[in-house]
Amino acid sequence: MKKILIVEDDQDISAMLVASLSDDFELEVAYSGREALFQIGAQNFDLILLDLMLPGLSGDEAIIEIKMITSTPIIIMSALSASEKIIELLEKGANDYITKPFDVNVLKARIQTQLRLVQPNTVSHDNVSYGTLTLNIERFEVCHNHVPFVLSNKELHLLHTLMSNPQKVYSKAELYEKVWQDEYLYDENTMNVHISSLRRKVKNACDGYDPIETLWGIGIRMGKVPEL
Repeated sequence: MKKILIVEDDQDISAMLVASLSDDFELEVAYSGREALFQIGAQNFDLILLDLMLPGLSGDEAIIEIKMITSTPIIIMSALSASEKIIELLEKGANDYITKPFDVNVLKARIQTQLRLVQPNTVSHDNVSYGTLTLNIERFEVCHNHVPFVLSNKELHLLHTLMSNPQKVYSKAELYEKVWQDEYLYDENTMNVHISSLRRKVKNACDGYDPIETLWGIGIRMGKVPEL
């Protein structure tokens, strides 16, 4: 049974999560960021559910410290829904987010998706290149002109999908089902945030131009080849 750490200082919410998830997962609960770090250092977890508004060490700060000691997937639980904040959290190392209040069944689906992504049979061993961009998904490495830059797990898989078939125009539904390996339930916000973050990082790495092309009303694909 997969083991999940719930980091939530609201005892009513943490109790609800334990009641909802205990049939499917082994659970531990931490009520602060510091307590979470202690538990992560003492035992192994398959996934972390992390609230942001924690006493002492905030969820924002905890993400950075957690990622220094483990690659365990983190799903943020927060009432904050601003795109800028969500992008910031993804860039800090969060793997996904869910906005409070949420449907527990949706949370379960997101948990299962993250757990599938870390299974060995979900990893492609392909090396792909497009212009000056090279990507090795097995090593979790992407470079522009041999200079590496950092993408989140989802961003790397999105870029790998686009680079593997650069002339194909992918709809949001197609990308979601390929990368999240789940049915697309019209979660526009999730896709928009991840694609926006990916494009900004690639553009910054590629000296200011964006090789990803949007065909409005249709989808996205790799566009102009990055110049040498």
